[in-house]
Amino acid sequence: MVKQSGSFIVGALIFAAVLGFLWMTEFAVRLTDRIQTERVQHIESRAELAASAEWARFEALLKDADPNSGPLTLEYRVPDGLSTREVRLRVEWREDAWIVTERQAVWHATPVSP
Repeated sequence: MVKQSGSFIVGALIFAAVLGFLWMTEFAVRLTDRIQTERVQHIESRAELAASAEWARFEALLKDADPNSGPLTLEYRVPDGLSTREVRLRVEWREDAWIVTERQAVWHATPVSP
């Protein structure tokens, strides 16, 4: 009788250990996925903010430009917290609109730790 109940207890403990291991594995996978998703969303939101800042700067420079002055070179910097975009554009006035004929962009990483 003691041998049978001991085997039952050992079997129940092994079953509980397997269930606990599976639960911890699934929990770790969900947690890792959530952390990666939040990180990607944060990076994407910074990139969207930098892109909108770049468009705002571009539009502000074009607003002051004279269409009769010929081709223009626009240079500006846009920081996004992780890097700085240095943009150089060559624009021309054609058919009642500004057309970008050349674009150069360089990203400089911003050091996070000293």
